[in-house]
Amino acid sequence: MKNAIDILKDSSESLIAELIRQKKELVSLKTEYLKIHHQRGQKKKRIKNKAHLQDLENGFKRANLKVILALKVIEEEIRVDSFFKGLTELPKSKETY
Repeated sequence: MKNAIDILKDSSESLIAELIRQKKELVSLKTEYLKIHHQRGQKKKRIKNKAHLQDLENGFKRANLKVILALKVIEEEIRVDSFFKGLTELPKSKETY
């Protein structure tokens, strides 16, 4: 009888040890899964951030081009105004008496 109890005790201890080992392995697998899942989320965030930064950069480029074009238009208007002002202010001819 004692031999049967010892066998059952040894079997239950080995089963408990196996369950503990499997539980640790399961926790390890869950941890790895969560790390991978988190990394994927971070990668998606980086991609979204990168796209957002690219949109901002493109917006700045468009704004800069508008400013440059506006400055060129202003410079051209100044040149045209100066040209016409020069034409209207021709030197007076000297009259001889």
